[in-house]
Amino acid sequence: MSEQDIIQFQEVTLEIPSAKFENLFDLSLSIRRGEFFGLCGTPRSGAQTLCLAINGLAPHATGGKLCGHVVVKGLDTREHPPKQLALHVGIVFDDPEGQFLGMTVEDHVSFAPENLNLPVPEIYQRVEWALNAVGMLGMRKRLLTDLSGGQKQRVAIAAALAMHPDILVLSDVTFALDPVGANEVYTVARRLNTELGMTVIILDQDTEKLCEYCDRVAILDAGRIAAVGTPEEIFPALSARLRAAIRVPQVTELFAAMRAGGAPLERIPVKLEDAVALWQRSGLALAAANGNGRGNGSGAEPVIQIRDLVYCYSAQIRALNGISLEIKRGEFVGLIGQNGSGKTTLVKHLIGLLTPTSGDVIVNGQDTRGLSIGSLARIVGYVFQNPDHQIFTSSVRQELSYGPTNLGIAPEEIEARVTRVATALGLVEHLDTDPYQLSRGERQRVAIGSILTMGPKILVLDEPTTGLYTEETRETLDYIRRLNEQEKLTIIMISHDMRLVSEYCGRVVVLADGDLVADGRIEQVFANQAALARASLYPPQITQFAGRVIPHLDRAVLSPQGLSIVR
Repeated sequence: MSEQDIIQFQEVTLEIPSAKFENLFDLSLSIRRGEFFGLCGTPRSGAQTLCLAINGLAPHATGGKLCGHVVVKGLDTREHPPKQLALHVGIVFDDPEGQFLGMTVEDHVSFAPENLNLPVPEIYQRVEWALNAVGMLGMRKRLLTDLSGGQKQRVAIAAALAMHPDILVLSDVTFALDPVGANEVYTVARRLNTELGMTVIILDQDTEKLCEYCDRVAILDAGRIAAVGTPEEIFPALSARLRAAIRVPQVTELFAAMRAGGAPLERIPVKLEDAVALWQRSGLALAAANGNGRGNGSGAEPVIQIRDLVYCYSAQIRALNGISLEIKRGEFVGLIGQNGSGKTTLVKHLIGLLTPTSGDVIVNGQDTRGLSIGSLARIVGYVFQNPDHQIFTSSVRQELSYGPTNLGIAPEEIEARVTRVATALGLVEHLDTDPYQLSRGERQRVAIGSILTMGPKILVLDEPTTGLYTEETRETLDYIRRLNEQEKLTIIMISHDMRLVSEYCGRVVVLADGDLVADGRIEQVFANQAALARASLYPPQITQFAGRVIPHLDRAVLSPQGLSIVR
């Protein structure tokens, strides 16, 4: 092990009996002291298992057989259990709430140092230092339940920092965060890395973020290292199969296509600023294509009418401020805004979980005040952001069958629906598996499938791709888009992923602090910088690039395919 290496995987094969965890095969990898190291992967890549192996949770907690060696700061993880490695490695997972202990920010951050039996003054000093490091010192007395998604992740990071680790592992921590929350996490991680010299390992499927922040990146595929190097080395050189499974930066996709078409470009960039500078030096000009024409419900009847909707959780908390909008049959609508903007509050009115404080919600021609939750369930299907809030049976088959059974659908039709949906979502091999033995992404697909088998007229997806890898995301949303196009299923998708919204939605509704600040065709809304800024959102990378290199552009460019060289 080199003196520069703080972590080394030496021909590691790690086989875990539970289907919830992926295996690693003959994997060798070195991570240097002080690196900001990125990880991403294909479905079942083993990237999460690699993270767990760094502090010994795999295999000590997961079970399984480890061959080879994982060496962390000179300690072999086979000989040193997680409680010893925790003094050197802090790890934060995608669900901060699942890690919280105590009621307040201070309670949670102090928990681990207290369990080391440290003196009270030192515990106080560590808590103050850790909260200051993540910018949360002023919220030390705040209830954990009152924090935003980004703030919760920062508290989870602070709890890891209170152990004074040399290594910080962030495993899919930005999955459920809005763009502002994700930036908060990356900004904190960079400061810890640059100012304190901490080694940071971050697993994320957002390759654009990885390219902006990481010194090196490793791509995992089927338990093996498929590529490792600087972002500039690996992303332009990925194979066609890996490019299909991993979303490379949009500027990388654009420049690679133009270069393949004969454009005289000196190299292929991976960062937005670099791409703008390269293009400006090229002397070439770009033109934007016309709009996408997707899921616009043109000429169709309205299936949702919301009039002056106000909702208050209490006298002090007003979540919606007189929202009015109409959604037509067959539309594919993106509902976007920062955490706490009112998105989930709005859609819960469509399924009867909330009743308006004032105003009206009309679904399929009927006022929701006069409909039971059961009646609305026949019309509107709702997929929760967290699949574990929705799944409760002991097998995937039962989960997919439960809804249609309670709707009184004939058994042979239920079987046909289960088979069709399970096939489309890649769940056939798991039909007799307990959902809680599956990965987070697989459970998310089970939750989506359990609603689709009920045959709703309207489908509401609250962050449907949380936990899904790029390939799984594309397969799932492609299936939902086919239902939208072929069966005129109306889709409302809440998402923080502006790239996904741009790829699938025809219309976008933007909320900010309970107000509707923009509503219209996606090309126009994504060109409305003022509305996006108020909602703390950023348009896709390719939209930003086109806006900076094409003079007087009056609409948003949504994909690399929407640009062409002027010849």
